[in-house]
Amino acid sequence: MLRSIILSKAAAAGAYDVKWQATTMPAALDWRYNTYGNGTFVAVNSSLGQQQAATSPDGVTWTAQNMPASTNWFSVAWSGSIFAAIASSSPTGASSPDGVTWTSRNLPSNTSWQRVAYGGGRFVAVNLSNVSAYSLDGITWTAGGALPWTGNWYGLNYGNGQFVAVCNGTNVGATSPDGVTWTMQAMPSANWLQAAYGNGLWVAIASGPTTVYATSPDAITWTSRSMPLSLNWQDIVFANGMFVVITSNNTTYAVSSDGLTWTTYLLPSAANWRRIAFGNNKFVVLVGANSSVGAVSTV
Repeated sequence: MLRSIILSKAAAAGAYDVKWQATTMPAALDWRYNTYGNGTFVAVNSSLGQQQAATSPDGVTWTAQNMPASTNWFSVAWSGSIFAAIASSSPTGASSPDGVTWTSRNLPSNTSWQRVAYGGGRFVAVNLSNVSAYSLDGITWTAGGALPWTGNWYGLNYGNGQFVAVCNGTNVGATSPDGVTWTMQAMPSANWLQAAYGNGLWVAIASGPTTVYATSPDAITWTSRSMPLSLNWQDIVFANGMFVVITSNNTTYAVSSDGLTWTTYLLPSAANWRRIAFGNNKFVVLVGANSSVGAVSTV
């Protein structure tokens, strides 16, 4: 059965006291993305033919919720007043004030939408080509500017006054203040998956196995760096004063307060760790459908 993990952090004498608790998701689905807002964790799944989401006040107890369409929901974000979700290979989006009651929305094109992020008063979404879209309210979507490269734009995040997108399998990134005007930025070559901003630094991770990751103070000038292990790095978040990076099909995750020096820890078992979110003083990691049964246990 699929599970989520709760990672709680306490800093004492510069060390991380990591405690784990296993929790069970409502169904064995491909939980694709999760976020936190309005006192609630919200998770969406990309299993075809399903329209189930899940909510939790604490990352421990999860409740199944219905999305407005049966499609592969890929990403969800919170604005401070509304959740917005996007589906891949579909013009379908959805919005909800609470993660429970969802209303169908129309995206400007039927394409392989991958990520949605919120910042600067708007939602922005990117796809696997060079298409973007934006919404000021999570309800009405407008076609954004073309991304500066036709490639697999897997990662999107907001920080330091700009959206930053990273592209898989190339040395290209992109920055935008609004999701309309995009500027190409050179990055080290890697299969980039996502970037996060914290403590004055952008950190971008790549899939692998690889040790390659990159840092930048402005998402314009990037420096290639090495993680302590060559692994399939999957997702990154900055919260509670630290970067946390998870891996897929491995037991290892990594933590850094400055994005430069990393400490690795072991998860209870190898699994298809998918996404990580922070809220309610907890990190919640979702496990995808391809993880093995019993992959999560309490430490």
